[in-house]
Amino acid sequence: MFIEKVQGLTAFPQELIYHFVAETPEKDETKIFESYYIPSFMQFNDVLDTYLHLQNTVLPELRGRNIAEIEIGQWKEIFLNINRSMLKTLASHMHIPAGVYRDGGMVISRRNSEELQYIMLFLAKKFPMKNSDFLEYMVEKFEQPAKKYDDFLKLLASMDKRTDITLRPSSLASLEGTAAQVRVTTLLERLNTAYLTDTLTAEQKDVVEELMVPCIFPEELPALMEAFFIEFKAQLDALDKSDTQAVAQFMAFIFQQVIKIHPFANGNGRTSMCFINLLLQLLEHPAICFYHSLEKHDDDSDYGVATNLIFKTREPMVQLILNRLQETIPIDETGFAKTRVYINLSEFLLKKHQENPERSIDNIFQEANRIARIKLGLKQNAPLGTEDSLRLFQEIPQLTQEPTRESIFRVASAAPDVAEVLNQYHPHANAWKFYPKNQCALLICHSKEEADGIARTLNEAGLMTASASFIKSSGQPVVQVANIQLENLLGQTLKIK
Repeated sequence: MFIEKVQGLTAFPQELIYHFVAETPEKDETKIFESYYIPSFMQFNDVLDTYLHLQNTVLPELRGRNIAEIEIGQWKEIFLNINRSMLKTLASHMHIPAGVYRDGGMVISRRNSEELQYIMLFLAKKFPMKNSDFLEYMVEKFEQPAKKYDDFLKLLASMDKRTDITLRPSSLASLEGTAAQVRVTTLLERLNTAYLTDTLTAEQKDVVEELMVPCIFPEELPALMEAFFIEFKAQLDALDKSDTQAVAQFMAFIFQQVIKIHPFANGNGRTSMCFINLLLQLLEHPAICFYHSLEKHDDDSDYGVATNLIFKTREPMVQLILNRLQETIPIDETGFAKTRVYINLSEFLLKKHQENPERSIDNIFQEANRIARIKLGLKQNAPLGTEDSLRLFQEIPQLTQEPTRESIFRVASAAPDVAEVLNQYHPHANAWKFYPKNQCALLICHSKEEADGIARTLNEAGLMTASASFIKSSGQPVVQVANIQLENLLGQTLKIK
């Protein structure tokens, strides 16, 4: 079990796992668990497996050696392996390369990633509105001055005339979509190139830095990463591990350089933080949580401030690391509990799917969802609020029987009437008919054998009196259930033989 597996993590804080914020493919409501929750759970598992591997294999090996004797090549391999392990699920579900330097160009959003996304959508004509209306919309949505967006739009538009800027092969690979989308991508790539080749004024660079972080050309990554590891090795060999301030400075240097260079297509932040935690352990300092789940996207949190300023200064990151070394990060109890619920549910569904691969995860969830809703008194197919959703998700892993529509029906006191409950999990829709006056229900069957089997099951359960007979007028075999007392049936699961 995942939760028990976390207990084996002792060299690193267990909060590292639950504070991780998973990335997921676009939600598809028809396959929400296979495309959303399951990949999320598997990414939590990837993070856990990465830290367990460092704890159980890498740390014991490195601790037996003098750090100064560890060559640059081995540090590189450890670094790449962390990214490869962290991105195992994303690599398979989203086709993102892992453990290798990226081979394509990319523009990174500054602060709130939605800002740049909305600008791109507007320029790609996805928002049919005037420029002035769009600026007003952005000001209202993001509570930032209109000048910030207006200056950026004007600078971006000026790239149309910069035919002197030649796009790199890695940039050309990203040009796809409609004509408007290609134009927007071209403008962004030209702006990125103009920034990196120092053809913008200082004022123009400030405009760019308000909204995006220009990303280094992939052709230059190998040389830049080689230079980084040479400097990394020199600083590490000269580091006094008893000097906490110096240790924090060194770790902030690593974080800043990895984020600036952005060597990977995904996972640069989590790779650098994991690498830093490995080094902290080797230097006999406690591993740290850089943020909890609510802080990652909060610009005003210590982590938000440190990461937003990391391209200009690493001092806030130094202070953040110092603080984390001296005190435990406060746990987001609500987020912590919610994450555990999703993990338990995902693990339950994945296990059921592995037991019977012919049944999809979503099919298993839908059946379990129906049973759990009846037990909790929640309406079928009705949208649920956060609280009821969590109740439902907590209940599903508690189901002891495999929820198969053809073989199980569950009765609960919250149902409007017995017939509705019995019909939920019987293969024949609306088969049960309830007669309140006589406090009995009838089920029309296909054969006398089927009626006998169902009646026998109900009687053996000792929950109600059932008998198999025939309808006099038509001769159809039926099961009659009498003396129905719903309070005696709460939570009971009956298998039809």
